Amino acid sequence: MTKEQSANIQRTIGNIEGQLGVLIASVKDQGDQATQSRRELYNKVNDVAAALTNHGNRIENLESSVAKIEPIVKEFSNIKEQAKGARWAMRFLYACIVGAVGWLMHKFGISMAN
Repeated sequence: MTKEQSANIQRTIGNIEGQLGVLIASVKDQGDQATQSRRELYNKVNDVAAALTNHGNRIENLESSVAKIEPIVKEFSNIKEQAKGARWAMRFLYACIVGAVGWLMHKFGISMAN
């Protein structure tokens, strides 16, 4: 083998080593980027999980509050229905009184126009 062939082989090996170094650096960089991307994704998933937990707690608090006021709402509804009945009874009583007064005035000949 001549010196020129040996130099060409050495140059080729050097080129291959350089390309291999670039390839190794590229793979390492991609691995680092993937690791960072996974870390960011993991952090985002943790943030979402924390937010869901917070929302779950808030929903439980709302359910508890609604459960506490439910008897009050039912009682108010009952009172409202009783008030409707009382208004109906008062109207009926008023109509009966007015009718009775009118009948008595007619019966005894009392006139309102004087």
